[in-house]
Amino acid sequence: MVRASPFLALALIAGVACLTACGPATGPAGAAAPGDGTARPEGTRPEAIWLDAIGTGNSQTQRVCARGAQDRIATALCDPSVSIRGLADLYRVLDLGAPERRFVATTNHSLGLSARFVSALNPRSFAFVPERAPIPPQRFAVVGFTRGEQLVELVGLDAKTLDYNFYLLRFEQTCTKTRCTPADLLTERIERDWTAFTLYADRDVTDTALDCMSCHQPFGPGTRKQLVMRQTASPWLHWGDFRGRYVNRICQEQVEPDPGPWIPGDGLEALLALEGESGHHAGLPVRELVDAPSGERFSLFLTDAENTIRGTVNTPYPYAQLDFDAANVLCELSAKGTSPTWDGARKDSLARGLPVPYYAHDILNPALRAEVLADRPGFLARHEGEDAIDLAMTFIDPKVEEAVGFVPRSSDSGATILRQACVRCHAANVERHLKRAGFDAEKLDAIEPTVARAIRARISLPHTSPKLMPPARSGSLPPWAISRIEAYLREHCSDPRPGACEG
Repeated sequence: MVRASPFLALALIAGVACLTACGPATGPAGAAAPGDGTARPEGTRPEAIWLDAIGTGNSQTQRVCARGAQDRIATALCDPSVSIRGLADLYRVLDLGAPERRFVATTNHSLGLSARFVSALNPRSFAFVPERAPIPPQRFAVVGFTRGEQLVELVGLDAKTLDYNFYLLRFEQTCTKTRCTPADLLTERIERDWTAFTLYADRDVTDTALDCMSCHQPFGPGTRKQLVMRQTASPWLHWGDFRGRYVNRICQEQVEPDPGPWIPGDGLEALLALEGESGHHAGLPVRELVDAPSGERFSLFLTDAENTIRGTVNTPYPYAQLDFDAANVLCELSAKGTSPTWDGARKDSLARGLPVPYYAHDILNPALRAEVLADRPGFLARHEGEDAIDLAMTFIDPKVEEAVGFVPRSSDSGATILRQACVRCHAANVERHLKRAGFDAEKLDAIEPTVARAIRARISLPHTSPKLMPPARSGSLPPWAISRIEAYLREHCSDPRPGACEG
């Protein structure tokens, strides 16, 4: 059997998986939800507005079901008798409800759909089938969940096409029609007592900032979809089972007398402290998550998933990995205090519009770590009026956000900032019928006036606008960065007339 390096974990999945952050959205925050005439609560997040524009409730779910996909997700969730009131029910209908019927994994740092609000204080968890290759399509299911937003990411394997089908399950809570507080969305409350759900397939969210294919079709239009994992080999630095290693147990060359310096790692200690020994997270027992060999288990699963397809399809199956060499990075940092490997990975990754995994295990803001661990209920009460996702983003140390590429460095040029913020979704190989194909961030030498004006307008919108670029869930542009981009647009406008690119 071929031992492939698994590529990126689901926009959906990812112990450090790829960002999806593209596409236009419609309607201002607070606008009526399409189709129901109901005013949305003030502060409604862009994600809700994008999904409302696509459709909500049973009619949208039936639209997905009518396509006849032959994967475990569609088969289970399109059953008219199914009732899902929380994550425990979802696991049950996908046959992942019993511990012996599933594997689980957790990551404390992600580059996936929820990248900016995943941390040791708000980890990302996965439940998936424990089968080895060939995995029966009727069993294949992956569930990815992060507290903070009312979305669950799902992947199935279609028995007919032998390709992955990506889904978003959007659920509602009692607070949805009014306003959900951080305590509603960042604690176990979000995982139960759901009042309704809507299912979206990958094709439904095309050209939004939830677009799965911007990461999960890395070889371009018309190619097969991919699962994505940026950190596939030991030591799994950002996964829930990394509790530290001695340098000489990682490095090929002994750099200091055995066993060498200790590289720290906390695993899921913060989660255990917050939820307690008998607590639950993502609808799963915390003890099950703590004990799981997360990184190794998920990496092997992705390998078996790829081998399942590779051993069945009759067409070429391209497969490549933008991998993160954690071992070499840690060895270099220990020996020299710097890591050329990480610097090179950052340059290569950001050139593709992808953040890079952080070079150390801990991405938390130290002050907030202490405050939340000391009294999470009190912390959430003090921030009751804030947006849950925005609040969870503050858990990450600002220096980490800059290092991995969520925000630009002060030394970056206007062209560098523009490319890094946009090229993942606005590149030359984007399908021409998509709205985001109107801007090619790989060609910045001569920018059409209409494109320049659109860029200027979109990057300057309020934080809550559904049309803001880049979407706040994927990155932020400080005022100085916006000014730098605007200056670059003026200098590289294809129309030399004064003001042509600024109107």
